[in-house]
Amino acid sequence: MCGALWKNSMNTYHIKFRRFCSKSVRANCIFLPKTSFKKFIKSRERARLDSELACLAKFEEFYNWQLNESTRQSFPIFELLDGPPYANGDVHVGHAINKILKDFVVRSQVYSGKRVLFRPGWDCHGLPIELKIARDNQQKLRNSMLKVKDTSLVETRKAARQIALHSIASQENSFKRWAVTADWTNPYHTMDKKYVAKELRLFGELYKLKMIYQTFMPVYWSPSSFTALAESELDYMDHSSTAAFYRFAIINSGFILSKCKEEERPTKLYALVWTTTPWTLPMNNAVAYKKDAIYTVVELLADGHYRRPTRHLYILAKDLISNFEKETKIVTRILLTFVGIELEGLVYRSAMFSDLAQPFIEASHVTTAVGTGLVHLSYAHGLDDFKVALKLGERVRCFVDEWGCYTRDLGHDLEGKNVLNEGNDLVLKMFRKNIIYTHQYKHRYPYDWRTKQPVIIRSSKQWFIDVSQVGVEAARKIKIEALPIGSPHSDKTEALLTQLKNRIAWCISRQRCWGTPIPAFYREDGSVVVGEDISNAVAESIEKYGTDIWWECTANELLPTKLMNKYGIRAEEKLEKSCDILDVWMDSGVAWASARQRTEPVDLILEGVDQFRGWFQSLTLTSFALNKKLPYKCIYVHAFAVDENEQKMSKSLGNVVSPELITDGSLKDEPHGVDGLRLWVAQFGCEGDKARIGSSVMEEVRRNYTQLRASFWFLLGAVYGYKGVICCDEKFYIDRYILQELAKFTQRCLKNWSEYRFPLMVNEYMQFLQHPLNSPYINSVKNRLYCGLLAERQNAQSTLAKIGLNLAALLAPILPHLVAEFFMHHPSIKDAAVALREF
Repeated sequence: MCGALWKNSMNTYHIKFRRFCSKSVRANCIFLPKTSFKKFIKSRERARLDSELACLAKFEEFYNWQLNESTRQSFPIFELLDGPPYANGDVHVGHAINKILKDFVVRSQVYSGKRVLFRPGWDCHGLPIELKIARDNQQKLRNSMLKVKDTSLVETRKAARQIALHSIASQENSFKRWAVTADWTNPYHTMDKKYVAKELRLFGELYKLKMIYQTFMPVYWSPSSFTALAESELDYMDHSSTAAFYRFAIINSGFILSKCKEEERPTKLYALVWTTTPWTLPMNNAVAYKKDAIYTVVELLADGHYRRPTRHLYILAKDLISNFEKETKIVTRILLTFVGIELEGLVYRSAMFSDLAQPFIEASHVTTAVGTGLVHLSYAHGLDDFKVALKLGERVRCFVDEWGCYTRDLGHDLEGKNVLNEGNDLVLKMFRKNIIYTHQYKHRYPYDWRTKQPVIIRSSKQWFIDVSQVGVEAARKIKIEALPIGSPHSDKTEALLTQLKNRIAWCISRQRCWGTPIPAFYREDGSVVVGEDISNAVAESIEKYGTDIWWECTANELLPTKLMNKYGIRAEEKLEKSCDILDVWMDSGVAWASARQRTEPVDLILEGVDQFRGWFQSLTLTSFALNKKLPYKCIYVHAFAVDENEQKMSKSLGNVVSPELITDGSLKDEPHGVDGLRLWVAQFGCEGDKARIGSSVMEEVRRNYTQLRASFWFLLGAVYGYKGVICCDEKFYIDRYILQELAKFTQRCLKNWSEYRFPLMVNEYMQFLQHPLNSPYINSVKNRLYCGLLAERQNAQSTLAKIGLNLAALLAPILPHLVAEFFMHHPSIKDAAVALREF
């Protein structure tokens, strides 16, 4: 059908042209396209041009106009809640993906007839800033964080605030340069006193609901950061541990030995355990077994273990004998087989204190899939171990301090030794007599995601939120409402549901000073005083005097007399205030209450795939805990930036690509300008898990951008001298055809906008430029445009003008600089800023 229309149009045109135009007439009526729009931009002009276009097109006024223009007040509201980036350091490509994608959403929603609320935010607290202060002061972190006196902590907080403010200013300038549309006059900062006060009031509400509690239990502990960490703050990395097969001498082994007595030699029976944390052996509390597993008593036959004066026998699970032999190259001989329940009542000698007897304990977490089937328990250093202690009512003590070093309770030799380094080596040396075999075990191990150093499990007194029930309820709500989570081509709902349903307790306390204080007080007897009214009182003080008031005043000064009387605290009693702060995920997680501009759920939150373990959870859990509502209607998940080989970016690998390198270039790389960066985000940064960036990727972006400029250059040149005359010549079916195609393409673009399908939109846009615009339309209309009669040329120009203005408007959310430049050079447009606001 389209081919027939095109052929009919061309035949009609050529017959008419030959009939009415002699050679001399055709020579005199040749039209030469002309425009001041440059087909190519010189490298040195890009930065200047970006700045000029942003100024002339009044980009910074766009947000205020779309929200407050009187003619738009009846338009529906669309709210986008900003997941706050860390206020630490300069921007990276991850910032570019996130903020530019959000700008695509804001602009496309504005052009779709919405008024958009988008308040940018920054996550200001946290360890990275404290680490930077320590480095800047050229002090060891351990010494710099000793709580000698509160004044030192106040100084740390003041320095941290300045670093955060400096980073915010730097990042905001970059975001504005990228043409990100937002309410820059009213950003939210998690360190602002109003935000902190609101967070403390929410803490009080959660405590009133009996969801917040304090207890002593194992948590992930970062010796490099000196603080507890939540699961979301861990990176699991490849790690090599020194694993050991260790033997515990069984004391009351008579009844087992009596069943396997073959020789007259003295015989000793040992429980054989396998551990990847030998440093915990001095703190061993018990050996756990599986009651229905099949265990064996074996004799080791290789390398001196056989034919010794004293016979040594070992207990391990039958299913794991072959694994033991394969790893150690030691041959065994089975002497006895029995069921695990028969280990009940046995005791063995402590590894550290030989005169201390330790028990065998049945535990449900023991398996026969790895190790020996007997598990060394250290109550203070394992989550399952701790549960066993609770079940038995055992007291749990921790002999590792906040720096990850042994305390003096374990003796002079181990005191002060780091458990992950020299402490571990010393234990292997001290206990070598009972170590059967050691080897390097490669596995995935938790690291502090900020310091990139390994963590340990260490028991300490921490504050928690019980999210076991809330997580399950929130997951059920998400499923019932079928909320879209992921991207148009990747449903990631299950990723969030799994995280929510499996989370039991959220450790919210951190042993730092740059953050929101936990509003708790400790009496002389060690009991804690905390409550909703206390949280509200502290919040009022912070609103009035600032966030540093917690560190500037004593506990007795902070707690009002009325509350002291209520809790039965004598005036002369000396209180201590909490030294802990709230987890930064708690800070950003309450943005639904502190940064949201309406009470109903926001229409969209848009963050990277890494936020499933962070902000997506904290936002969901806090909102649902307090309101039984989800704070959002949709979660869009964008990709994580990697190099062109899909490798994670790292300074050590030399593959880091900065946004400035893309926009401004370098000695080796051509600059692509802001629109080059934005086009990369649209094509590669939206969907999937990985957003590739590198020389080859940017070359593809450059080719597409060059094609866009060439198309706009032609469309502007083609309407030179056009006075806006509307022609409706029925004979030119090709014009009707292209306008029909343009209308269908426009509807597809609007649909892609509404579904956040920006890569698809750009792909279809580039295809439209090739076909049908360039071929067949432009190829067929050139003769009429260049050599046709005035009416014929105006008919073509009328069509091309419509095409140009529509294509520019459709591209405006993605490449506002290019579109503004197009409007500035368009003969019928007087004000590019006004044109950008009219779709």
